[in-house]
Amino acid sequence: FDSMEKTSLNYLDNETAVKNVCEYLNAQDGFDSPIARKIAFPDSSIKPNIVLILMESMTSEMTCLSQSKKSFTPTLDSISKISISFSNFYSSGIHTCNGLYGTLYSLPSVPGVHPLSNLYTVNSKFYGMANVLKDNGYSTSFFCTHYEEFDNMGFFLRNNGFENFFSAKEYNSDLSEGTFGVSDEAQYEFVFNKLSEFSKTGNPFFTTLLTISTHEPPVLPKKTSFKPKSKIPFEQIYEYADWAMGNFMKRCAKEKWYDNTIFVFVADHGCNMPSPYEIPLSYHHSPFIIYSPALIKEPKQIDKLAIQMDVFPTLMNFLKLPYTNNTLGMNLFKEERPFAFFCKDYLVGCLDKKHFLIIQKFGGESLYDYTNGNPENILNQNQALSDSMKTYTYSMLQTAQWLLENKKLGKQ
Repeated sequence: FDSMEKTSLNYLDNETAVKNVCEYLNAQDGFDSPIARKIAFPDSSIKPNIVLILMESMTSEMTCLSQSKKSFTPTLDSISKISISFSNFYSSGIHTCNGLYGTLYSLPSVPGVHPLSNLYTVNSKFYGMANVLKDNGYSTSFFCTHYEEFDNMGFFLRNNGFENFFSAKEYNSDLSEGTFGVSDEAQYEFVFNKLSEFSKTGNPFFTTLLTISTHEPPVLPKKTSFKPKSKIPFEQIYEYADWAMGNFMKRCAKEKWYDNTIFVFVADHGCNMPSPYEIPLSYHHSPFIIYSPALIKEPKQIDKLAIQMDVFPTLMNFLKLPYTNNTLGMNLFKEERPFAFFCKDYLVGCLDKKHFLIIQKFGGESLYDYTNGNPENILNQNQALSDSMKTYTYSMLQTAQWLLENKKLGKQ
């Protein structure tokens, strides 16, 4: 019953919200969509292959970014050191659908709304990463381990730029590990063979794969030779996911197409871990790594605030392909957000590098100093900051909803 009650986003009137966002994004006139802006680069464009790995529940707390400094992902950690990585990156929500919508289409999830399956999205077209790359000659493919009906992702992704969709029906039934289909190990094997096929066409490919083995419950696959170091099941599945990904990367490194490929590592979302706050930051703080040894000459870690919506415009900075950005995403190499924001179902969170604002479904608010895990609500002492954070967040969320309801998110 609670899910039937839509959260009312009425902190600002829509006209003010859209005006604010246009200013935040430096949007241009001349488009049907008020947020659209023409993006061009002075340098020559390139068309490397792109492999985007959406890692299930890959919270930063299990990686080298962990506050405890205890990591279970040695392969991912080693890749991050020779890549461009972002240490203050946050997922849009706590569900896979939020991660797909945010990463691939650079749009936030509105509180309490399923972004891939609602009255507006099923009747709309979105001009996200797959569409832009497809228009530039890329083949576009999505891989998951389970059935495509889950989260309506098969219909939504095919309808919005993905030419190929590979799901549970593509695998031998004896490889299945249960409800969510095959393991990461089996998926990587299947994807590797498909990438080899794609490379023979002579056209660049954009491939997204959604992993699964770190999904609850924490159980290792039965069909594997992997031997965990940890005795704790929750830690074992992260060790396994990292091991399977490492094997995949080693195989890719031996292929001719490897040097002309950008690998992108992002989580669909984090996971729920003990926290003093109503929204555990482990649910949202996650890795964002851009890896390509042949193309990235100066590895570095960037500490700008970043969110999933920024993956697409930031990646386009590498390609230098001119396009129209009709999303709420930013190019992190040239722009910077004052705040990162996200939703945990009906709860809304907003961060700067010190403060964490949480807005409850029915209007209650809390502000914390999260740098030291302080559980004290310091809202009353920082009302002006809280108002700025809330205005930014609700401007973005209300504008996203307005654009969707008025069918402004397509190609301009």
